[in-house]
Amino acid sequence: MGSVSPAELDRRIERLQALRDRRIALDRERKRKKDARRKIVLGGGLLRLIREGDRQAAEVAARVIRDVPPRDRKLFAEEAG
Repeated sequence: MGSVSPAELDRRIERLQALRDRRIALDRERKRKKDARRKIVLGGGLLRLIREGDRQAAEVAARVIRDVPPRDRKLFAEEAG
């Protein structure tokens, strides 16, 4: 093995840092997508229970809806009517 120049070492370090940054970003994106999917599945299950007449589910949904920002609360206005 020959000696590696400082410039080559710098290039290798930059490539490894870029690879690390990409992997961190991909991991963050995977976690975000998993979290969004969990919310969708849970919300869908709660809505199904409400449609089936589950009072407790309806009460939980009402409590959650009361605590969300007004712009998000509008999403549920047509369901209440």
